Amino acid sequence: MTEAQLQQDIRVAISQIDGCVVLRNNTGRLQSGNRYVQFGLGKGSFDLICCVCGRFVALEVKTPTGRVSKDQEMWQAKMRRVGAVAEVVRSVAEAKAIVRSAKMGGSFL
Repeated sequence: MTEAQLQQDIRVAISQIDGCVVLRNNTGRLQSGNRYVQFGLGKGSFDLICCVCGRFVALEVKTPTGRVSKDQEMWQAKMRRVGAVAEVVRSVAEAKAIVRSAKMGGSFL
């Protein structure tokens, strides 16, 4: 399964959990004339941004063999320092468990 397909499967699955809103965070830049326009939360930011019963949850989706970049590690550490749930997930079941735990006030720190 590709990372894109896994990400879509996770997005669909966790959006069905009561109290969870999930958004895809596309990042990058486009050239517009002579300048570049940045979009998304920034390089290394998480693939899926969620609000779970008022709690911020960020999920970076990777295949079982996918690697986490230094920029992604930095974002994860930054989000955790301020109390957010920020995790790398490699399956639908793992993502659902994290969202359900966040819903109950838990953390994966």
